[in-house]
Amino acid sequence: MKIICDNTITAKQEQLQILESLATKWNRQITIEQGAVPEDLSLLSEADLALIFLILPNNRKKIRQYLECARELRMPYTFLTDQMQMPQNVKKVLLPIGFLEEEVGKAQYAAAFGRFCGAEITIVQPNDYGSRAEKNIQKSIELFDKFELNYNIVKGKKDSFKIEQEAASMASNLQADILIMSSSRDYGLDDILFGPKEQHVIQKSHIPVMLVNPRKDLYSLCD
Repeated sequence: MKIICDNTITAKQEQLQILESLATKWNRQITIEQGAVPEDLSLLSEADLALIFLILPNNRKKIRQYLECARELRMPYTFLTDQMQMPQNVKKVLLPIGFLEEEVGKAQYAAAFGRFCGAEITIVQPNDYGSRAEKNIQKSIELFDKFELNYNIVKGKKDSFKIEQEAASMASNLQADILIMSSSRDYGLDDILFGPKEQHVIQKSHIPVMLVNPRKDLYSLCD
């Protein structure tokens, strides 16, 4: 694991201790890089890391810069802004699952929190007309059942295009500790002008947001 702290902010000692404890539970070594800039992420695209934590201010421009530099990462990366609370223990994972095929890929990371931290997984199901999201949820459940993990399903009001933002707004009521979502596969015109969906979720969220890039060669956790 690697902690990257932006050069405009100082990581709190409590944050570092919590992340070091998480690395121990995952049986991973951890390194800390202070004074970082977004471009540093481009050097990690092929690194053998299980997880990256990004500590930075809740600044729209800064978040956007890190998102753009993280698009080639094979491993998941978690945003921890100064408005977010990092829990002492990850007891509940929030997992919105939409209709895109790559949505299933993030289930393994939710499962890791269940296996190594004993966390409960709350799946947020979109209000879609089709059945593709339901099929993705079923595939994720098969993985959770394999490891005998605790999970439940909450039906959202939004469709797959907005379900992550709804999940972020539900986090407090559901007492969630971390939200896992897929990053945008491509940036459309609205994403370029107003920012991609993940940027809005990160700015809105009060819990850490883990992003998983839609790639076929994602870093996989060992059983």
